[in-house]
Amino acid sequence: GGLGNLKYDSSGQADIIAGITGSALLLTADPRTRLKREQTAAFMKEWGELLQSNEWTEYLNAKMPESSAWTADGEGLLASPSSFNLLSYDAIMSIALASCDIESSHEDVLFSSQELFEAFKTIKFEGAYSSV
Repeated sequence: GGLGNLKYDSSGQADIIAGITGSALLLTADPRTRLKREQTAAFMKEWGELLQSNEWTEYLNAKMPESSAWTADGEGLLASPSSFNLLSYDAIMSIALASCDIESSHEDVLFSSQELFEAFKTIKFEGAYSSV
């Protein structure tokens, strides 16, 4: 048993392979397993402190579907960050850092999506979830 025993049959599976070409499966670990990373621990600490602010939680709740709202007793979607939250933070920071890199080398504040993409590919930092 197990995935290690799977074999590719080109005669019967070519359509499946063609259909998923360019697709990816992303498997993430529970953020609690990442707490040994200094960056993850810092993110979780800051997240917990932000949720203590009524102004911050009101702002977040205004942006969330009602069923996902953070509640006063610490329940809800945002009470404990998921892998998705950490990966989203890393992705947003990657784009932000790439934008800053372009802006620092540009006279004009406008830049193309291709310039942003090229700068994005060079970004390296220790993110909330992992090395980016």
